[in-house]
Amino acid sequence: MAHRAGLFPNHRPRLPEGSLPKNKPKLNRYLTCWAPSSVKPIYKKGHRWNKVGPHSSRTMSATPGDL
Repeated sequence: MAHRAGLFPNHRPRLPEGSLPKNKPKLNRYLTCWAPSSVKPIYKKGHRWNKVGPHSSRTMSATPGDL
């Protein structure tokens, strides 16, 4: 655990004079490859016979005129 306590020396090479380190992107905890703003909600959840979502009642229910 000495490496976590910062007791070991830093072996990274020093940056040249006058240069700044690159900004690292802040990663989302659950979505590390894509930007959090590009996430779209999942509308069709569940199995094909048991859909849960905003349009699920329209596809599953039959009205008397449909029969």
